[in-house]
Amino acid sequence: MFAWDETAFLELFGVVPRVDTSEGIDVLVAHAQGSVKLQLGFNALTGDVRVQVFAAGQGEPLFDGRLASSPGARVVRNAGAEFVEIGGAGSWPHARGYDMQQPLEHGLRVYVSPALMVNTFGP
Repeated sequence: MFAWDETAFLELFGVVPRVDTSEGIDVLVAHAQGSVKLQLGFNALTGDVRVQVFAAGQGEPLFDGRLASSPGARVVRNAGAEFVEIGGAGSWPHARGYDMQQPLEHGLRVYVSPALMVNTFGP
């Protein structure tokens, strides 16, 4: 089960995530900054995540990343940066579900501030 804080996502992105329950619980967050658009989607049951970044006028994404079986995500506000940290499979080694407070071992960081960008972290 993918752990996430709906209120923290709403505060960070400023939009209500779109939810589709036709095939599980699929959540999509769309966010734009200038000519750059982010689409962050995940299935709350399987933990499968997709992150896409588009530039204006481009049909194909500049970045298209996928994580399978993610334990969850947390919103981080740290030293002027605001981002979502999304764990990769096995990034939360504990038996209990992800607590959305502790750092994950590896995965993707989706920055909203100071600029919209995505990078990997961990070993």
